[in-house]
Amino acid sequence: MPTPQSPSRKKPTESIIEQLEDREVSLERANTRHEEGKELLAELKEQLDVGDGDVNEHS
Repeated sequence: MPTPQSPSRKKPTESIIEQLEDREVSLERANTRHEEGKELLAELKEQLDVGDGDVNEHS
């Protein structure tokens, strides 16, 4: 599974942002890209929520 900072996560995010900022994008396409962005955000949040939040020192 790609990490949150991996290029495979960054590229789709940049593409979504660019298309949503384009004033020529259709409403249908904007809605589709918005949904894709929400799904990507949910995946990233899930990766960040793994674990209980404790930091342990390992030697």
